Amino acid sequence: MKDLELIALEVRKKLLQNIVKAGGGHTGGSLSSVDILVALYFDVLNIDPGNPDMKGLDRFVMSKGHSVESFHAVLSRRGFFSEEILDSYGDFNSILAGHPTRK
Repeated sequence: MKDLELIALEVRKKLLQNIVKAGGGHTGGSLSSVDILVALYFDVLNIDPGNPDMKGLDRFVMSKGHSVESFHAVLSRRGFFSEEILDSYGDFNSILAGHPTRK
């Protein structure tokens, strides 16, 4: 449990840094979903960032668009993409949108 708490703390710091850098974002929604996303992505879901086509892969559907910053931070921390990409949030032509997308 302590490991998950530390990951959640790191994710909160990172998402707040990204919101400040971007000049705006969904702070409340993102902070309120961090614990759930960390528990799912680091303990519950059957996933492998290095093998997205693996058999038996769990799928996560996120309908809460105003928590995208936490979603991005958790995905980056879990290894789905680099912190360099995460740091591009809010930049012109960033692949990270202001709401979740399959792209």
